[in-house]
Amino acid sequence: MIDIRNEIKETLEKVKPSFDIKVKMAFPDTVSYNSRERVITYFELSNTDTETPTVQDIAFQVDLWTVTTKELFEAALLIDKEMKKKGLKRQFVSPDSIMNDPSGYKRKTFRYGSRVDLMFNRFID
Repeated sequence: MIDIRNEIKETLEKVKPSFDIKVKMAFPDTVSYNSRERVITYFELSNTDTETPTVQDIAFQVDLWTVTTKELFEAALLIDKEMKKKGLKRQFVSPDSIMNDPSGYKRKTFRYGSRVDLMFNRFID
């Protein structure tokens, strides 16, 4: 098993939209409209062995929580760019039709994954 949570956090912290945004592992709280912070959350979905002892499959879920649709689309493009630059493949993105979260936030969900070469500590395909 490999732990790359810190690498994922550092990658997401490179996302710099035109508004302030924080990176956390926990979903944001629902608060009044004016005090809601914009947040990128992430967590590990899977970390499994493969048929090769030195290779593992990993996957992470990334959720984007913003106040407006414009912010959502701006930050979504930046998240995708940084995660792909890191070497992860996008495996899923939530449809726009469900972006209105019951919390009042605009929300977009992504899933990224890759195989990891444990000998060289790098993403492979």
